[in-house]
Amino acid sequence: MLRGDFSNKLLDVLEHMCKTPKRTDFYVKIDDDLVMSESKLDEVIKVMATTDCQITGGIARDYGFYWPVGQIYIFKRAILEKICPQLPVTNVFHPSEDITFGSLLNTTDRSMFCNLDIREASENITSTVFMFRGDFSSDFYDLFSLQKRAVRYCDNDTTISGCDVKLPRNYKWGTLSSKLLDALEVMCKAPKKTDFYVKIDDDLIMSESKLDEVIKRMSTTDCQVSGRIARDFEFYWAVGQIYIFKRAILETICAKLPITRQLHGSEDISFGSFINSTDRSMFCDLDTPRNHWHKDYSDKRIKIEYLIQHNE
Repeated sequence: MLRGDFSNKLLDVLEHMCKTPKRTDFYVKIDDDLVMSESKLDEVIKVMATTDCQITGGIARDYGFYWPVGQIYIFKRAILEKICPQLPVTNVFHPSEDITFGSLLNTTDRSMFCNLDIREASENITSTVFMFRGDFSSDFYDLFSLQKRAVRYCDNDTTISGCDVKLPRNYKWGTLSSKLLDALEVMCKAPKKTDFYVKIDDDLIMSESKLDEVIKRMSTTDCQVSGRIARDFEFYWAVGQIYIFKRAILETICAKLPITRQLHGSEDISFGSFINSTDRSMFCDLDTPRNHWHKDYSDKRIKIEYLIQHNE
């Protein structure tokens, strides 16, 4: 990542890389305002490793050579080794570092370049993310990749777009337990089940890579349900902005269906009652360290805030 006098800084960085005793197979240059999950980047690198492509990114040619557009580009070790003998460079071709990078290669061979191709994730650990949509949802509910990844469960007579599954009934804020039960019944009837299930609110703020990291960590433990764990009832339960549970939990609930009595109007408390466990070892805290936010998030560069909440 570069800041400042970009072309000269890039040249100095490349010179530093050339002097390192051990080189990596791939190099990835990113802008500091690039939005891309770590898992997606790793996936692109994995795909690129199986091809003859040497550089991937947004490819352009409005000079006498091809060059990668600078928000992100990935190049193989062979490209670095081609650049190293040219350093130091005293005559910078262009103020833009990505165009200068292209000038160092100075090639019109299009086969060396490929467009950045983010395919669907293909991890060994499988997961289903799901969320509830209603009239309260923003039209831009899928602004974040995690919400876009989710299976969206909607009321039966909804007219809103972006529904994957229409449930058999209509629901209100106080009947989300019924909505959860109907959604779980759909999951139980699915011919193929995943290793993990993740329930998220539509106003959850969490990066996809962080979720995948939590799931991967959880897969190495005996923890069955992860979230912000509470016990102000006679059982443990996970607060509903996000909770993650393993397939064994779903199968336990499936065996109990249909469930006719719901303990509470809140779906997360009812979910805890379906499991009905006082064994704390089954539950683990999700937010350690801090990795997700509910309703609002800000840092020195961005501010995200949901102005209207579900129940207003």
